Amino acid sequence: MHVRTSSTIADHCFVHALSQTGSVFFEDQCPHDHIHQCPQCYQLEHTLSTILTKTADVGWDNPEAYLFKVEKSVNAIKELKSHILRTKVQDSARADITGNLKEGEMFLVADWAMKYSQRYGKPRKNINKVHIWSDNAGCYKSTFTIYALYQELPNLIKSYNFCEAQDGKGPCDRKASHIKAAIKRHVNEGNDVLNASAMKRAIDLQQKGKYRVKVVTPVIDADAEKIHVKPIPNISTLSNFEFSSDGLKVWRAYKVGPGKLIPWKNNAVTCLQLNVVHTWSSDVIPDILPPDDESEAHDESTQPAFKRRKTSDHVFNCSNDDCDRSFNTMTSLDNHLLLGNCNVHVEKKVVDRCKVMYNNKLQTINAITIQSDDLEKENTTDVPEERGWALKVKKPKVLFTEAQKQYLSEKFNIGKVTGNKEDPAKVSRDMPYILKDGQKRFTREHFLTTSQVASYFSRLALKDRRNDIQDQNDFTAASAAKKLFGLKKKSSFSCLDMMWFRSGSLNKKKYCGA
Repeated sequence: MHVRTSSTIADHCFVHALSQTGSVFFEDQCPHDHIHQCPQCYQLEHTLSTILTKTADVGWDNPEAYLFKVEKSVNAIKELKSHILRTKVQDSARADITGNLKEGEMFLVADWAMKYSQRYGKPRKNINKVHIWSDNAGCYKSTFTIYALYQELPNLIKSYNFCEAQDGKGPCDRKASHIKAAIKRHVNEGNDVLNASAMKRAIDLQQKGKYRVKVVTPVIDADAEKIHVKPIPNISTLSNFEFSSDGLKVWRAYKVGPGKLIPWKNNAVTCLQLNVVHTWSSDVIPDILPPDDESEAHDESTQPAFKRRKTSDHVFNCSNDDCDRSFNTMTSLDNHLLLGNCNVHVEKKVVDRCKVMYNNKLQTINAITIQSDDLEKENTTDVPEERGWALKVKKPKVLFTEAQKQYLSEKFNIGKVTGNKEDPAKVSRDMPYILKDGQKRFTREHFLTTSQVASYFSRLALKDRRNDIQDQNDFTAASAAKKLFGLKKKSSFSCLDMMWFRSGSLNKKKYCGA
């Protein structure tokens, strides 16, 4: 990518793309004018605009259906462009932290499978700063988690950075795949893995203690305490958090704007307490990552270098084809992949040379100005991109109309009656063609996407399950009440019988109506 901190091309300048207009916290002013336009970026916008225009001009049998599909596809392409830029910028936060770790600092990667990496430093007792990196899972990116971290680690926690959503697999997924494979081998040997303790036993037997695993159960449920924590405004749009005694400083994009300082106002929060059921044999955790025992093939110079052939000493090469680093052990390779500090050198191949030359031309002679005659003849209203075009925005909630709800409920009930569930994709495709009283049932503004249909079906299914549970509970309660009433009735007759027999003055059969 040609993304730069400072660029005269608006599409390539991430400060321009990720600055929130009018915000004193999340906006930076570019010290340059965006007077150039990337031909490829312009061609993309021009092509998408042309497709929309041509689609609207063609006399389709159902123009609204085609326009709906094309508009959704064009918006998806533009969102992907913004997503790629945010991914590139946010990944630079991880690279800066891991590249500048000092003695006594730790870089922690958090995921459902936990792994942490301390690049340099002394044993754990001398750690004085912790930097955390994780995905956007709700259990991590929440006000409660942020405040609990500062409460438990006030003098250690330094920063918490989140990767861009849907940024692919990370190092924790790589380690988790090994553990899952070990469990699968254990099951294939005829063993059962039915609970957490059995899972730990399978991991220990297969990996011979390579991965340290604990089995814990919660003692205190902190969910009830979350309602007392004042939420951080728009936390879903924030990506970078820095902790200090003055408060929490947040950013929407890495290194864009001075950031917003949020004072510590919440009282102490109740953290989740864990009871350790099974632990590993030794609580000794490796102090630091072992040094990179890479081969001499790694050269810090900018000159292109060939990858050395695999030998008995240096057999582990980076999986990134453009990285020239190789290592003696698999552990060193794993650490390298965890940190992502690849040293990219272009191979001396014809294809790679062509790519480098093409990149150089894009950056220099092929840059064109907005005032050029070619652009003026085309469409200059879209050039340059508006400020903050790549920022993540919260999508507004869409309320379904009664007609939409009725249509989706009809399709859902077909699956309940016949047993053949309706495909959400097919339901979405059929909406533009559904007729009612000889007229189109829906207009283009009321067409729904596949994800919207699937989400509504899920809500209906959840509602049915809850109703089934309620009906079952009502049936159980009614049965219990009926049984209790029968027992009381029998008990009353038994008491009357005893009284009659004792008194001897009443005829039992006559009293009972026999």
